[in-house]
Amino acid sequence: MSTTTPTQNHIFLPNYILEYVVEDQDNPRLDPNLFLSKASTSQIVEVIMSFYPHLRFTENARQDHELILKVFVEMVAPRLSNIIIPFNRNTDYLQAMLRTPIHQLQPLARSVNSSADIDTRRIERFEVFCLPNLKTGRYRLAADDLKNFVKDYKHLQQVEIDEIVFLQDDAQDLIHDVTSNLQRTHDSIEIIQLQLRNPNLSPTERQDLEERSKSANPLLISHQRAFDDAIKDAALLHALARYHINIRDKHSAGPSN
Repeated sequence: MSTTTPTQNHIFLPNYILEYVVEDQDNPRLDPNLFLSKASTSQIVEVIMSFYPHLRFTENARQDHELILKVFVEMVAPRLSNIIIPFNRNTDYLQAMLRTPIHQLQPLARSVNSSADIDTRRIERFEVFCLPNLKTGRYRLAADDLKNFVKDYKHLQQVEIDEIVFLQDDAQDLIHDVTSNLQRTHDSIEIIQLQLRNPNLSPTERQDLEERSKSANPLLISHQRAFDDAIKDAALLHALARYHINIRDKHSAGPSN
């Protein structure tokens, strides 16, 4: 798993968004207030999902104009200034470059049915300050991020816990891969050792086998370390999920009598 947070340099937006471009000192920009004053609710939802494709608005949420406005104002409007207005405006959707690259972390789908399902500041904080280390395999740093997050929000919500649980399958797949690598290296070394027992080897053959055995040792050490790291990561993810599930459950149960 890469430890570098992926970024994106462009975003796809519906072409009608260009109707709300204004000139600002020869620097065209999208005007969120102008957009909100004229766009339909369905258009606002479409633009929101251009930035947050993991949000799944139910029909009930799509009919809640105040909710849609809140999400747009708090989560999308601040990002519009990062868009470079393109010159090519002849397609239904346009690929707009971003002035500053943004994280491309692909959070899990989050269902939104009412205002109770979405806390825009919480989502922003979790996705900006907790997901990067989780998604790039830096789990011990992620554990610290989640600890700080829970200090303010008391516990993780199920959709946030799911981000940890979802990674457990990846961790198990990695264990399978590194175990296979480790076993193949052990097999290779064992075969060489058996061949070296042959008393009829020529000096050249023996020297070649000894060199192969010597070169295999660093590879064995590398695969062993990868195996140990994979086991530790999988254990930490399991512990993190269990720990935050317990905190959530205790909070849901309320104070004991």
